[in-house]
Amino acid sequence: MNLPLVTSIKNRTRLLFGKIPVTSVPYQRWQPEGHWDGFHLHYFSLESIRDLANYSGLKVTKVLPVGKFYQIKNIWPALLCDEISFELVHNNIQL
Repeated sequence: MNLPLVTSIKNRTRLLFGKIPVTSVPYQRWQPEGHWDGFHLHYFSLESIRDLANYSGLKVTKVLPVGKFYQIKNIWPALLCDEISFELVHNNIQL
């Protein structure tokens, strides 16, 4: 499963300069294209993903960077990844 991270350095820089972080579609195109930012309804942090998983009886067992520069992103995913892939387990069943 992949989710966008609001905590990436790119998104933090956008926020610093008063810009809205974009997960897939700039907000100027939401209305004309009839959707909301590529259908992402919420931004996530690694902590919020883990909290939501625990609340749902799931456990995050793997967090993997997405895209180029995998090895560098893997050093500090919460800061260096715009998007992450993760693996969940529930009652020892991999999802």
